Amino acid sequence: MAHKNCFEALDKTLKDVMSKKGLGNKIFGGKVVVFGGDFRQILSVVPRAGRSDILHASICSSYIWDYCHVLTLIKNTRLQQGRDGTSSKEIAEFLKWILNVGDAIVESTYPNLVHVFQDVAYLQGKAILASTIEVVDKINLYVLDLIPGEEKEYLSYDSIDRTNTSYTEAYEVLTLEFLSKLRTRGLPNHRIKLKVGTPIMLMRNLDQSDGLCNGTRLIVTRLANYVIEAKIMSGKNIGNIF
Repeated sequence: MAHKNCFEALDKTLKDVMSKKGLGNKIFGGKVVVFGGDFRQILSVVPRAGRSDILHASICSSYIWDYCHVLTLIKNTRLQQGRDGTSSKEIAEFLKWILNVGDAIVESTYPNLVHVFQDVAYLQGKAILASTIEVVDKINLYVLDLIPGEEKEYLSYDSIDRTNTSYTEAYEVLTLEFLSKLRTRGLPNHRIKLKVGTPIMLMRNLDQSDGLCNGTRLIVTRLANYVIEAKIMSGKNIGNIF
């Protein structure tokens, strides 16, 4: 998401241009401007800034936000193309169909994957978008079984640090079973299985100058006990190993 100053500069420019037509006092000179994206997921990049500075740079902190009308998608157009409606029953059937044909989706998207899974050019232009976390897990496990090599399992930290703290009843609720079953958007699963040659994607901005950003795609090149080595396969830093 661009810095709010970019949008405010556009607003002032359009007001200046349209002032001759008597529209200099209207937002964006009376022009309709459509913004795309979600500032809650893609925040502005402000070098050496704190959390408050980054939030202040977002468009929601600009005077322009008072004139914005938020539009949200309420219809599943893709589902409607194959169905006459969008009832909860039909959506459930659609998701069940996706789960049952996960192998077919992989075969159609990545033909001959076993023979070319280490070809960066082959993987760059292909991706599978899934509707739910359950579908993601099913496809990931299916692809992992296809890729040859030894599998390595990584577990997240599944206990509470109780040092220098007093006992509370919350500790009884946060059991190992509860922590290991947490599955939500933006967080990796408790158990991750990988092989050398597996395509992976970063979920956090680690080092933007080196291209290690949220959404960067990499290929696993080495699996150690506590370290994963991978090679970038997208962006301007393609080929770099971290």
